[in-house]
Amino acid sequence: MVGNTTDAQKQLNVNFAGNTTATIPFTAATLLVRVTDTHDPGRPIVGAQVTAKDGTTTLTQQNTDVNGVATLEITNLGTSQQVFIPKAITVVAAKSGYTQIAPSTKTVTVVTLATLDVRLVLQ
Repeated sequence: MVGNTTDAQKQLNVNFAGNTTATIPFTAATLLVRVTDTHDPGRPIVGAQVTAKDGTTTLTQQNTDVNGVATLEITNLGTSQQVFIPKAITVVAAKSGYTQIAPSTKTVTVVTLATLDVRLVLQ
């Protein structure tokens, strides 16, 4: 593969026992999560941990950068499906020294090839 690909995108599973089957994991959606401070509206929170969950299962997590942004890629990895079925994903932000308030958790519906902008606030 050429370009900016993740390890998940580079995987190809082939069954050589007879029938050739391939499940190619792909990035189904990208969540651009922006975390800001409620006491100083718009001020980014650096180093906040952002987690995407499907129920109680953690799909991916990342810390916010200097701009308060974490980019989370939701993939079909772990499923045998060739297509990604839309699903509700819960996105949570947390950081030591901050309190989680209602806007620190949001549920978004993820669909194939979507880029969603999610804004979360910590206090």
